[in-house]
This record gives sequence, structure tokens and C-alpha cells, in this order.
Amino acid sequence: MLDAGNAFRPAGLIAINSLNQQGWKVHPTNPQWVALEPQMAADTYYGIFRLDEEGNLSGKVQLAEEGYSAMGRRDDYSKKSPAQYWKSEFQERYPDAVIDSMSVENQQELYQPMREHFNLTLPAYAQVSGNFIYLNPAFYSSFFENPFKVERRIYPVDIPYPIKERVVFDLVLPAGYRVESLPEPTRLSLPNNGGRFQYLISQSEGKVTLNATISVSQLYFEPDEYDALRSFFGMIAEKFGEQIVLKKG
Repeated sequence: MLDAGNAFRPAGLIAINSLNQQGWKVHPTNPQWVALEPQMAADTYYGIFRLDEEGNLSGKVQLAEEGYSAMGRRDDYSKKSPAQYWKSEFQERYPDAVIDSMSVENQQELYQPMREHFNLTLPAYAQVSGNFIYLNPAFYSSFFENPFKVERRIYPVDIPYPIKERVVFDLVLPAGYRVESLPEPTRLSLPNNGGRFQYLISQSEGKVTLNATISVSQLYFEPDEYDALRSFFGMIAEKFGEQIVLKKG
């Protein structure tokens, strides 16, 4: 399958507005309609951070994008430099975020995953109150907010391609602090396994690790399936808002 409408789209990756479930196979003797099976949009966000006693977070970030995510990111980088793009992304949520030492792999290699590496500093990321520190273990996600805002829908939801996002957060605690409480591990599924969410968090000596994965494989939802879809993403956003509590001593 070829679609030459975008310089960042490799063969086999169909334009989003052309993903209408079927395509016409051009053949001299056997032309026919064939099912279109779109590639996935896959993102991985991995951060290794240290937290200090004043609540400042600093560390290294590694990103990876595949399929439609990689195509979209290459298009973004044609308008802004990678450093400018991610500075804007993080400063929208963390106004004082600082990014440096940006590097990008496979920006021109359309058939390879995109990979980015940079240093990230988030001043006052955590809230310090007396002997306690409160912070969110999910430093970045595309699903901090529920994309389905309206309570009711009379038309179907048509998602253009499968989605997968993984967030991994390794946090080194400040000296003298211990974990007072962690969010509970969570697993959610859409009916018929059309989507899944897994949120696992653990602690070892002086470190906390979050591993969260979101995947959606069902692409078409009837109006009577909307409540379950909206609730699914609402619970993800709510989970991503939960905090770790650290205590000194």
C-alpha cells in the first residue's frame, strides 16, 4: 500500500483520513475490496530520575515512537527542533522545565523507530510539606486527561489505528526518606478486551519504579459502548493523578 501525500509516511502507512476500513485492490484479473489493517501508534516514555529534598527532579529521558507516532513526530520536527518541541510539551505542564543534551536517532530513517534522548530538570516537581514529600510517579503521558469529555454520544467513535503507550519511571529517593505510601497497582480492561491498562508500582532500597501500559486494539465503538470507553480513559486519567508519599526519617 502506497500513499505519497506525506514525506514522512513510509510505504504501508496509510493517511489517517484514508483509513476507511477497506481499500480497492488494483489487479488486472481480480480487483476487489480488501480489509485495511492499520499499523499501531506506539510510544514509550522512560525516565531515570533523582529527587532532592527540595522537591526538584532531574534525570535522563529516553523516548521511542513507532508507526503513526513516529510519522507524527517526524512531522512535528519539521516545524520545530526536537529540543523546542519537547520544551514546549513539558513546559505546558511544568512551566519551569529545562531540557538539554537532546539527541535523535532515525529521524530520516522512515522504516525505523524514532528514538530521542535528553536530560530533563523539573524544578519544584514535588510538593514538600514538613517531613513529607508528595509527587506523581508518572512524569509524562498522552492520557493525563480523558479525551472523551461529553457524557453522551449519538454517533460511533472511530479510532483510526491501534494505540499503545508505555510509561516507565525510575525514581531515586533523596537520602533519609522512605516510602510512606504508594498508589495501588491497577488493571483495567474494556469489554471484549478492546483495550487494556496496567499500572504497576514497586519499591526497592531507595528507589521507586512505575511501569504503566495502555493499549487499545478495538477501533470502532457503537454509541452504546461509549460509556465503557469514556469510563476506561477516565479511570486512567484518575490513576495517573495519584501520588507517592515520602517521609523523612
